[in-house]
Amino acid sequence: MLPDAFVTTIRSVFGADGERWLADFPSILDEAVRRWGLSDIQPVENLSYNFVAFADSKVSRLWMQNQEILHSGQVVLKIGVPHRELFSEIAALRYFDGDGVVRMLDSDPGKGLILLERISPGLMLATVMDDDRRTQIAAEVMTRLWEKSKTTKVVTTKFIQLSDWFDGLKGLRPHFGGGTGPFPVKLVERVEAVLPGLMSAPEVLLHGDFHHFNILSHGEGWLVIDPKGVIGPRGYESGPLLLNPWDQVKGPDARRMTQRRLAILSERTGLERGVLREWAVCHAVLSAWWSLDENDKGLEYALQCAEAFAGIEV
Repeated sequence: MLPDAFVTTIRSVFGADGERWLADFPSILDEAVRRWGLSDIQPVENLSYNFVAFADSKVSRLWMQNQEILHSGQVVLKIGVPHRELFSEIAALRYFDGDGVVRMLDSDPGKGLILLERISPGLMLATVMDDDRRTQIAAEVMTRLWEKSKTTKVVTTKFIQLSDWFDGLKGLRPHFGGGTGPFPVKLVERVEAVLPGLMSAPEVLLHGDFHHFNILSHGEGWLVIDPKGVIGPRGYESGPLLLNPWDQVKGPDARRMTQRRLAILSERTGLERGVLREWAVCHAVLSAWWSLDENDKGLEYALQCAEAFAGIEV
């Protein structure tokens, strides 16, 4: 039994493809159980765009990148509607191969199946109360991913292009009949002015949704989950991070916290604070654009953050 809210999301986001996936879901799940010897399947709370569950696996041999690996014990099963972002995620998991990112044990892109190692203890970075410390941790993980792109060839055709995401903003003014609707004119003009320069920077393979809830503790270190697999300039990675956690970015101490984050990220990544700030503004506006047809709460929050970021001196 899938939660009603999850079913509604799948139908609204994926349309007819989502309806077919929902109808086929029992058989897809059965296949995953047989293929990987799964038992004690426990879905996570608050399913969003994919079915995700903890499980036990009794299969000892799996194939990954044409190499036989041994595995048994706790795993994470992820099943999604086969589409562009899911294919890019699978490609990113295969590319990073456990280096800074949770390890993928096996997958079937055509059926939307992904089997992952279980991260332990799996605490979110958001649970670290010292914001300076968690920003330092995020910067360490972030640069580790970029380093992989420096040393290994990236086949760009497998991944999402950041430029495609921002090309979506070109529809903002036409959507509002030449105006900007709820988007402040100065913010839209600012993004239009700075984005070409930001996008001209060298590109690497990015996580694409790098924030405090996608960075989990694993042993003595930290790994990211749910990589989007996006080709773009390094600075974009700071955008989602600066937009989170939601309960703190808008608080009374938000300006000082954001300035501290920019300082730490600049020191650890070598990127200028002004560049990081502009990426934060651009991502917040893009996030608001994505939220336009979903809920007013997300739209309002993202625009408030964009205006706050725009007003920060560096």
